[in-house]
Amino acid sequence: MAGFRNTTFDDTDTTHLIYSPGGFWNHGTWNASSTGQSGTLSTSNVLLDANVTFTFPEPAIGFYYYGIQRSHGAVYGICVDCDQNALSFQTIDAVNTTDDGRNPPVLLYAVHFDTPGVHRIILQNQPDTRFPNNNSQIDIDRFELEVVDPNAPSTLTVTASDASASSISQPTSPPSTSPSSIPSSTSKNIGAILGGVLGGSALVLIALAVWFLFWRRNRFRRNTINHDGFDPAPGAPRPSPAAVQDSMSEIPTTSAMAAAAAKGRHTYSMQRTHHVAGPSFGSSGWTTPTTSSGFHHTESSRRGELSPGLMSVSGNDAPPPDYDQLFRRHSQSQSSSSGRAVGRSPILPNVKQ
Repeated sequence: MAGFRNTTFDDTDTTHLIYSPGGFWNHGTWNASSTGQSGTLSTSNVLLDANVTFTFPEPAIGFYYYGIQRSHGAVYGICVDCDQNALSFQTIDAVNTTDDGRNPPVLLYAVHFDTPGVHRIILQNQPDTRFPNNNSQIDIDRFELEVVDPNAPSTLTVTASDASASSISQPTSPPSTSPSSIPSSTSKNIGAILGGVLGGSALVLIALAVWFLFWRRNRFRRNTINHDGFDPAPGAPRPSPAAVQDSMSEIPTTSAMAAAAAKGRHTYSMQRTHHVAGPSFGSSGWTTPTTSSGFHHTESSRRGELSPGLMSVSGNDAPPPDYDQLFRRHSQSQSSSSGRAVGRSPILPNVKQ
């Protein structure tokens, strides 16, 4: 696409700017002390009769008029491609009551066309009824045309139809990055971020699951130790509570043996023990009984009551053997005999009546 460029026509270019009548116009200079700029200027205060005609020397899509604002009356009429016999002017208000005459020219009017073309402009000084004697002073600094330039970059021009509108010409630079490259890069970054988040979440969940399994296993072992009193070996069968209760209920107690001795009759007590496979904890711990069922023959030689605190031990002064040793002796005796053997009865102390 072809670009555009601005061509300037100064107020002194009487070849393209036709002042009519020529005697109504003054040609001088302007000096903007506020900016340090200066230039030429054509002015007139003749009402209605002072005008200038400008015909485009080449096709253009824009026209711009620059002049100096006035503080004591400035109303102009402009006509674009008007019929010479029926002129229709647009009003330009160039009054600035705060202007002190030290400012440079400004854009007073601009018009933009859809397609490049040749047009004719007529500019006229008109009465300003806001000031005494309808005073109005017209001035021209320059005209500018926006024309086609194949070697220039593309430009964007914004225009307005009234005198206060401004024109902005901005070169359009080619994009340095392909439009499709930015979304692609963004999508790749988003995918990488999502992948990292999902991967991290999966690792956290796996770690929590492993921790929970270890915690549950340790808790189960602690509960087992607190309930049974020992930590069973992995894979070892546990005795059922009913079997343990049955074994404990059939073990003869000291009270039962003492009562039988007091009645003076033979008593037979059957001891049923269940073999429970389990670990042995040495001499300091307990040992699971491994003996078979056996019979104990108990005979009381005399009847009598037990007096607390009075007890004589037969034989030497050693205390009676523990029940554990007694049961072991009974088991050994029973296994060594070929027929029916009577186990060793526990030695009861002689009690004085």
